[in-house]
Amino acid sequence: MVVGITGGIGSGKSSLARLLAQRGATTLDADRLGHLVLEAPEVNAALVDGFGTAITDSAGKVVRKELGRRAFASQEGFERLNRIVRPFLEKRLWEEVASAEGSEKAGLVVVDAALIFEWGVEDRFDLIVVVDADVALRRQRAAARQGLTPEEVDKRMTWQLPAEEKAVRADLVVRNEGTLEELARAAEVVWQHIAARQREPRLRHEP
Repeated sequence: MVVGITGGIGSGKSSLARLLAQRGATTLDADRLGHLVLEAPEVNAALVDGFGTAITDSAGKVVRKELGRRAFASQEGFERLNRIVRPFLEKRLWEEVASAEGSEKAGLVVVDAALIFEWGVEDRFDLIVVVDADVALRRQRAAARQGLTPEEVDKRMTWQLPAEEKAVRADLVVRNEGTLEELARAAEVVWQHIAARQREPRLRHEP
């Protein structure tokens, strides 16, 4: 069974994914895979061509923070970033999912990914959980954890679907506005729901 965990910036989706991993799920972090994709020579070269050498360090490698500042500054930049990175990231992600599903210990594969709905790949999951929180709290978390200015956080929110739309399209919604202990209790509820759904997973559409 493949479960997608998604939500807007600062929602805490990765925290929920880690809690499910503690309960035995195999987790895949799309953001981590994105880091690896940026190291591919063809992706690095395309990004430099698209955003300039200012996004690289002295060794010529892409600096993610600088790339993000430029890419998320405008819709055109965001779309350019997606055109370059998405094909490579999706290919790597689905390869990792297939590998995890094929392993001997596979029972539940959790994919932590921000853009499941934006990319239109929700049908490839058996269950989708959206993590959400008050916008002001999400801004605060993103600024603290990623070193972004309030303006940069707002820009990134702009290029994601509204949380309300994600919630409507989700199978489960987790509100994450309290303590880690409260989120852990929510994770247990999600875990039990997944266990029940594993007996009758919905059909996924393969590419």
